[in-house]
Amino acid sequence: MNGLFELIAACGILLIAAGSVLLCIYAFRQSILWGVLCLLVPFALPIFAILHLREAKIPILIWTTGVLIVGILAAIAIATTH
Repeated sequence: MNGLFELIAACGILLIAAGSVLLCIYAFRQSILWGVLCLLVPFALPIFAILHLREAKIPILIWTTGVLIVGILAAIAIATTH
C-alpha cells in the first residue's frame, strides 16, 4: 500500500508542477510582466489564474486536480497515523 500511496502522491505533485508551468506560459503570453511576476512573486500565479479564468482554464484544472490529490492523500496519511 505504501508504494501505491507514494506513486499517487508523485502523480499529484507532477500535476501541480505541470499546471504551474502551463500557467507561467500563459502568463508570459499575456505579457512579460505577468510572466516575470509569476516566476518571482509567490502569490502572483494564483492571482493571474483568477484574473484570467477563461484563457487559463485547462492549466487551472490540471493544477487543481494535483492539489486535490495531494490534499486527500495528506488527509488520509494524517487520519491513519492517529
